Amino acid sequence: MKFMQRSLMGLFLLALTLGLLALAAGSLRSTLEERASREASPRPARERVFSVNVLTVMRDTIAPKIVTFGEIRSRRTLDLRAPVGGTVVFLAENFVEGGQVSKGELLIRLDPANAQSALDLVERDAAETRAELAEATAALLLAQDEVTAARAQATLRDAALKRQQNLLTRGVGTEAAVEVAALAAAAANQGILGKRRSLAQAKARITKAKSAVARQALRLTDANRRLADTEVFAEFTGVLSTVSLVIRRPCQPERKAGAAD
Repeated sequence: MKFMQRSLMGLFLLALTLGLLALAAGSLRSTLEERASREASPRPARERVFSVNVLTVMRDTIAPKIVTFGEIRSRRTLDLRAPVGGTVVFLAENFVEGGQVSKGELLIRLDPANAQSALDLVERDAAETRAELAEATAALLLAQDEVTAARAQATLRDAALKRQQNLLTRGVGTEAAVEVAALAAAAANQGILGKRRSLAQAKARITKAKSAVARQALRLTDANRRLADTEVFAEFTGVLSTVSLVIRRPCQPERKAGAAD
């Protein structure tokens, strides 16, 4: 019995001790948390003081100077090429490296002898084709007049044939006269066919002559262009560079000189 009482007393004391230890631990924990919260609260920052140099602000206009190095290039450049080959017979006074030229100024002239001869030959051929067209036109008018005359003659022959047939009906004429008038009317109609054939040939000649005139006009335009290509003019005011031509030297179409404004 005493052993039971002592055991219960020991258990009670043990439970009381554990409870006191838990209470002490909780009190210690709350104390530590409160202290940590006080230390974590932000402190007011101290005002920082700076020392600076103070200047008076004054209004002024400043133009900065920028010093740099580079290359100036033109906005427009043009290669001066001779459209046709030939011997250079004229160069402008300023046709040198760095020479300044004006718009429309004559820079290069090639020997125009060959181009002029070709132009003269084409002009002569064109004159011949125009003369052929004029002759064909006159022949057409003549052929038209011949057709008109042949038709008038055929009309007269037909009238004569009818008259002979009328006389034969009345017993005045003869069969021979009617036959002769019929042969004459047939010959007149046959003549109309020949004149119409000549008229068709005259019209074909007109067409051929007009085609030749148009062809010669194209050749004439080409010959004039070739003659004009023997002269090179400045298309705008600028400065020449990379000049490689000299007078009396044969010039090929690919030879060129640069120009820049």
